[in-house]
Amino acid sequence: MTQAETIENLHINLGVSLPAAKLYFATLTLGTGTLTELAREAEISRITAPKPIKELLILGILRKQVVGKRLKYYPLNPADLSEVVEKKKQNLVDLAKVLVQQISASEQDMQIRWLSGISGIHTAFREFFSRGKGDFVHFENAETYSYVGKDFAESLIDLRVSKNRKNRVVVISGPQMDPWYRAQIEKDYKQLRQTIVVSEKEYPFHANIAACENLIMIFEYREKPFVLLIDNIFVAESVRAIHQMVWDRYRGE
Repeated sequence: MTQAETIENLHINLGVSLPAAKLYFATLTLGTGTLTELAREAEISRITAPKPIKELLILGILRKQVVGKRLKYYPLNPADLSEVVEKKKQNLVDLAKVLVQQISASEQDMQIRWLSGISGIHTAFREFFSRGKGDFVHFENAETYSYVGKDFAESLIDLRVSKNRKNRVVVISGPQMDPWYRAQIEKDYKQLRQTIVVSEKEYPFHANIAACENLIMIFEYREKPFVLLIDNIFVAESVRAIHQMVWDRYRGE
């Protein structure tokens, strides 16, 4: 393994910044050193070095000692790193328990939730189909599941169908629709779904919007994936009314 690969592994597995990983490796190389010496060995700026040094001290894999008039730093023995990582894991587990308790305590007052990333979208989708009341309506871009996951989409369909809940979907698509998505449309009856396809030029929806009687879900999946889950019957009613207007227009053509 090269030096660069070792530093990258320290960065990933210890959960520290890249400059901190470089400084820790520098202390292993030198055995001990002042801030200036370590920064030089790590090839990072002396001015920016104090922050990653503090990061290593807090984590407990670096120690400091005054020798004469000079402050020197010593690395933790690499053989003890696994113990540090396990302690960090346990701290995260303890923190997670506290956060869950805090969220649960305030859940009744929570009308809007924001979740990030594709995993956040997955979580919101499951909650939407599990907690949502009544049937569903959806403005959905035909590209959605190329980003969110086609296997995941099929699992959602199974979940919805198992609850005998219908879905009415306005699909926004370009001239060339994903063959997988077209195959799903062909199974509309079996999957308790009704679909109309509209032009992305007329309705340029790149964020998806779904609603039922009590929940609204808005999510963007391409640039910086995130989702908003809104628990409000009046907003849900308004979204469903807009969906109905588009639906009636195209169904009547």
